[in-house]
Amino acid sequence: MIADRHRDFSLEQYAHYQQEKDDKWHRMECSSGKFLHQFRRPENVEVDPVKARMENGVLTVTISKEEANCNRS
Repeated sequence: MIADRHRDFSLEQYAHYQQEKDDKWHRMECSSGKFLHQFRRPENVEVDPVKARMENGVLTVTISKEEANCNRS
C-alpha cells in the first residue's frame, strides 16, 4: 500500500512440523508469526518497482532512485 510517501511491508509465516517415532508416541509443533513495518520513502526514489527477498531470516528491500534532472547552463 502506498499513501503519499509511505510504504508498508508485511510478512506472514506458518510452519508445521511433525515427527512420528513409533506407535507409542509422536510429536507435532506449529508456529506462526506476522511482521509489519512502514517507512517513509525519500522524495528521490521511484515508487515502483520495489524488489524484496528474504534469506536466512533477513529481509532485503531494494528501491531505485529517480534519475537526477541536472539541467545546468
